Amino acid sequence: ARGNGIANLSGRDLTFVPSGLWDANDTLGLNDSKWWEQAELTKLDLSRNQITVLPEELGTLTSLTHLDLASNKIPGLFPSIVNLQNLKLLNCDGNQ
Repeated sequence: ARGNGIANLSGRDLTFVPSGLWDANDTLGLNDSKWWEQAELTKLDLSRNQITVLPEELGTLTSLTHLDLASNKIPGLFPSIVNLQNLKLLNCDGNQ
């Protein structure tokens, strides 16, 4: 999934954002590849889950151009979102 810079975690009933998105030692359980062997994450789809809080570490994903957080239970954004200078699309529809 991360080999092309896209992580589609939509509709997986997640209650939290997996640390494997920013932790080089966590493979998200998708395969045995390590983060440094993958393309930089540019598109992240976390829509249609049960996520209630966004971790500050999302702000370390500075290559993100698309971030889809729609249809979760997120009451607000994380302060480090200002670090996402390349972000062109942010979808937060359908949250609290």
